[in-house]
Amino acid sequence: MEKVRINYSTYTLKDPIKKGAIAVLIYSGSGDPKIALDNAVRDITEDIGYFELIDAHLDNPWTRVVMTQINDMTQEDLDLTKHKLKDLIK
Repeated sequence: MEKVRINYSTYTLKDPIKKGAIAVLIYSGSGDPKIALDNAVRDITEDIGYFELIDAHLDNPWTRVVMTQINDMTQEDLDLTKHKLKDLIK
């Protein structure tokens, strides 16, 4: 894909044999970012289920976040003594 960059990672699910994936797509071309990113999302997801996250203010059309398996991730009640992102990435 021309002018589309991808950052990606996988993560372990509740069932440690399975994995989920997250991809951040960034468009840097001069064309319509919606069209380019719609095409990139379609091409990377093919026939799997996914969640697509967009900017809450809708003012950044150049970035998309796509995730798989959200419902299969470990889920807990929020506890700020252990769920600060800065602590989770150590």
